[in-house]
Amino acid sequence: MNTGLLAGSLPLLSGLLLESLGLECGWAGGDVYCTVFALLVGGGAGTWIGVREHRARGSAC
Repeated sequence: MNTGLLAGSLPLLSGLLLESLGLECGWAGGDVYCTVFALLVGGGAGTWIGVREHRARGSAC
């Protein structure tokens, strides 16, 4: 549960960062940047969860 909460906070904080920068994803081509940013953040969070869970369970896979 702790890993999920930590990994979920990364996309939340990145969304707040985009909002504070004033980037509106639906206007003037901003959707391309938002998509790339979301893929990078989501992919990074997913990879982090996988590595953390693998280490927690040991390498008995």
